Amino acid sequence: MSNNAPAGFISVDDALKLDKAQIRELQMKHQNGVKLELAEMLGAARMYVRGDNDKLWDEEGNLHYDMIAGVGAMGMGNSNMFIWEQMEKVKHIPNFYPLGYHHMASSLANNLAITSPEGKLTRMWTGGGGGAEANEGAIKLCKMAAHGHRSRIASVMGAYHGKTAGSLALTGSEKWKKYQFPLMPAANLPFGDLVALEDCLKTRDVCAFFIEPIQGEGGIKLHPEGYLKAVRELCTKYGTYLVCDEIQTGVGRTGKMWACEHDGVVPDVIVFAKGISGGFMPLAGYICTEEIWNAAYGDPETCFHHTVTFGESPLTCAAGIASLQYIYDNDLIAQSAIKGEQIKGRLQEIADKYPKVIKEVRGRGLMIGIEFHLAGKTLKEMVGNRAAAQEAIGARIASILMNTYNVQVMFTINNPIVIRMLPPLAVTQETIDYAMKAFDSACAEVAGDF
Repeated sequence: MSNNAPAGFISVDDALKLDKAQIRELQMKHQNGVKLELAEMLGAARMYVRGDNDKLWDEEGNLHYDMIAGVGAMGMGNSNMFIWEQMEKVKHIPNFYPLGYHHMASSLANNLAITSPEGKLTRMWTGGGGGAEANEGAIKLCKMAAHGHRSRIASVMGAYHGKTAGSLALTGSEKWKKYQFPLMPAANLPFGDLVALEDCLKTRDVCAFFIEPIQGEGGIKLHPEGYLKAVRELCTKYGTYLVCDEIQTGVGRTGKMWACEHDGVVPDVIVFAKGISGGFMPLAGYICTEEIWNAAYGDPETCFHHTVTFGESPLTCAAGIASLQYIYDNDLIAQSAIKGEQIKGRLQEIADKYPKVIKEVRGRGLMIGIEFHLAGKTLKEMVGNRAAAQEAIGARIASILMNTYNVQVMFTINNPIVIRMLPPLAVTQETIDYAMKAFDSACAEVAGDF
């Protein structure tokens, strides 16, 4: 308790002593209470007090199996002690010094350049707390590099690039854009349509095309074979910068360091967030080619045009360095590929058992989506209409997994009929086996309604 703070002030020690009811009261009063109520309705509201890689424990001591890893952010596992230990080494360094020498930031930039496709993305900007801010930075980079000659940005329908004012223009789902018009000029193009892309780019007023190598919130959707490579060729042909949003797909998640490498594509910009710090610190930004960086910020008149207060924080950059080291020291990229194929194979066997429930299993590495058929009559009666039923089936199976079997998953917010699994890259065989048996049982329960 603080001696001099106003009445009602809660110290860190006080906060650690709050029970779940007290926390709920504070959240309902001072935060987004509607979001909490929805989480409670779905059975997704939890109070975790301990974590270890792919396992979590709640305040009652119940064990939970983590197959979502903070929507991919906790890629190195929960409470990774190696990352904490590396962060401890820099806790004495001042956390804010905007000018001068930055050993952690420059080392992270070096490491990201080394890991970039063909080593060609050699410049780094950090400063975002999440992916939306990183995309904002990339938007500004591309517009700066175009020197005002190209005003539009393009993206793909179903894409999710964030909810800030600029990134919303790229996000290909109208429900997130409510009351936000007018937005920045942008074209949302049909998924997988190269003709539409070329028609858009040939006007030569598009400075950048943003694309997720695999759509995450859109439902774990893979582009058609050869599409991304053709996109690279069209962007080069028409002088448009190619930006790969690897916020959810990057940092080893798909069995490559960057998902665009599956297609042999070197973009002009890669946007990162989520797993880059192992989920321990808010760290987001981009890496880009020397050419686009110099065109945008390689001049004393422009080098300060996109800076942020905590953009090169030693603590966050140390977390980034540690996460990358942990990936390589533990061969997690290869593990992601191998374990991802195993999980997909097991899920496909379950899909074959329940063809009226599961429509498709898809993904790469440890980024996997399960799409369900339209809900049957009983489910329609439960929710009252077809549109709601379409969304309810994924939520219902997710709820069974979370509440009956303590397996943590999540449906995709742009396409709620898809459940996604994004476990820690070092997910154990025990957790895989348990989660697959639980998923089989949940599908068997729902299959009785068809």
